[in-house]
Amino acid sequence: MRKLLTITATLIACGAPAVHAQSLSDTLEIKESLVSAFRIDNTLAGQHILSDKIQAAPNLADAIRLFSGIQLKDYGGVGGLKTINVRSLGSEHTTVMIDGIPIENAQNMQVDLGRFNAYSFRRMDLDSAPHYGYLRSAREMGAGSSLNLSTDYADLYGKTDSFIVRLHGGAFGTFSPSASWRHHGKTYGMSFNASLRTANGRYRFHEKKYIDVPGGIAGYDTVMTRQNCDLTSVTLDWNLLALIDGRLRVKAYYYGSGRGLPGPVIRRAQGAITSKDRQDDHNAFLQASYESYSLPLQFKIQGKVGYDYLWYRTDPEHDPQALPISNHFRQTSAYLSAAASGQLATDLHYKFAADFQYNYLDSDMADFAFPNRFTTWLAAGMDFNIDPVYVDATAVYELARDWFRKGSDVGGWSLANATRDKFSPSLNLKWVPIWNVLSFHAYARRTYRLPSFNDLYYTAVGNSRLEPETADQFGLKGLFQYRLSRTMLSELNVEGYHNNLTDKIVAIPTSNLFRWTMYNIGKVKVDGLEVKYGLSYDKGEFSSDPKMDGFDIVFKYTWQRARDYSNQKSVTYMNQIPYTPIHSGSVSASAVRKGWRIDLSAITATKRWYNSTNLPEYELDPYMTIDVWMSKIIPVREGNLTLRLSLNNILNEQYEVVNRYPMPGFNALATIEYSF
Repeated sequence: MRKLLTITATLIACGAPAVHAQSLSDTLEIKESLVSAFRIDNTLAGQHILSDKIQAAPNLADAIRLFSGIQLKDYGGVGGLKTINVRSLGSEHTTVMIDGIPIENAQNMQVDLGRFNAYSFRRMDLDSAPHYGYLRSAREMGAGSSLNLSTDYADLYGKTDSFIVRLHGGAFGTFSPSASWRHHGKTYGMSFNASLRTANGRYRFHEKKYIDVPGGIAGYDTVMTRQNCDLTSVTLDWNLLALIDGRLRVKAYYYGSGRGLPGPVIRRAQGAITSKDRQDDHNAFLQASYESYSLPLQFKIQGKVGYDYLWYRTDPEHDPQALPISNHFRQTSAYLSAAASGQLATDLHYKFAADFQYNYLDSDMADFAFPNRFTTWLAAGMDFNIDPVYVDATAVYELARDWFRKGSDVGGWSLANATRDKFSPSLNLKWVPIWNVLSFHAYARRTYRLPSFNDLYYTAVGNSRLEPETADQFGLKGLFQYRLSRTMLSELNVEGYHNNLTDKIVAIPTSNLFRWTMYNIGKVKVDGLEVKYGLSYDKGEFSSDPKMDGFDIVFKYTWQRARDYSNQKSVTYMNQIPYTPIHSGSVSASAVRKGWRIDLSAITATKRWYNSTNLPEYELDPYMTIDVWMSKIIPVREGNLTLRLSLNNILNEQYEVVNRYPMPGFNALATIEYSF
């Protein structure tokens, strides 16, 4: 342990890239106790949200919305699917990870962020550009973008054992009790979290639609209640952090839920049956990683096994218009990763990584292909650092092999192109003329995303000849930060980027709307600009001012032009792609004073189109939502009582993120938490 402390202190003193290129959780032994802290590089780091903001938000998805340059695709309500789309590359290009290990879903490559509890994590990192750092997995190096959720382990400062009980409820008929246990010793810490959530999911929304007709305007204007939105879920997770000549992390996770799928809002005849579709999910995984920082070679080994079960069904007894459907899907996965890094010379470092992933999907659907996939990622890179210049070059080779049963002619399955391989190079340049004040970063890279099992093998839809989507990404960003005083910091971050997306996988209808075929025909070009300005004040140890413990305010603006260049003869040529606003932005502010905390979040987006044809009838209205989150910590005997109140969409904005899936208006949620 003393060896680890000596190495870490030496690297910090020397300013080695291994330190100022990573955002990791470092564990040091000080005065026979464990201290857990984050190492943050303000000159290079992507966007991050720390535990105070995460805990203040009513759920994880609301905290993620504070990132700039993203679209959180939200189907509304308590149980609605919530996925992240970074810089218009598509949700499939974003690798979502927990503690650096990917969350796997080969079936549709969509990770539902709504199923994770906010209090289980203490940090979120979003990297939309190549991220400097050692001991990263090959898959992460080759990802178009990545969202990493860092687990909240034991409070290593306090008591050996601590407990937290919570009761959360309010709008949508929400009732959610939960409990957490934290335990730590001299060289380890562990945590256990359990939660139950029930909600009827119902909320009122305002729907209106007008069209021009000969002689006037026709349409409707009504208030309705969202139905079939109920959710019942259970979440369990256990986490271990241990120091064994390095760092060992283990996580076991289970999520089970049953929910209604309300479907889109469309005008129906009075008395017509609305959607009664149901879905049950059971997701479980066990993952572990071990890191060793012993010189001259540092290494990291990660592994994971997972099982996902999904049951989708319709009930003709409740919906006579629906066909009887009862489909079960079972997905098993296994993942193994190894990474190593070392020093060839004082200013020259190398890194290697190899990842292996296996996926299998089983279903009781007729003519199902039962696909298997084995994917290998191999990565190698070098970096050269002579202050103030840093150069990093990395290459990732990805090889995927699918095998499956011969299906019917409906899907057109064959063994053609069952093997897919791609090469992903990246080059990163950094210039820091004034350390901790001014820095510039330029990058260029190529990334890919494999077709999902649904793209390839879904009955009446799949096309086994699909190639991976290709994304060429280029960017230039600058960061200027200036300390106005010992307690006040000002920061300006500006980034411009250009993405070329080719071989985009699109769905084309065939003889009718029940039969579709997938093709590699899409081309999208994305130009964007992100601007962030932040001002923060921390009383800390420098100020005797009793008026404020601290505050911060952050302004974010995104301009994004994402156009379809697939076919010059098409009416969609050079049109903005669906669900991408040209202008969007947010303002977030927080203040802390004597146990009180208040957070304000305002998010806005201009009009979008839900169709590739940018006509007025396909427009989604611009919107702005304002949320206010308040909390108060009250010391009670041997613990603390925390009261939280979330007032969401206080302007009662009526809007849609996805067409015909209305979002809730004003709603309030409250939490009572006792820690001891």
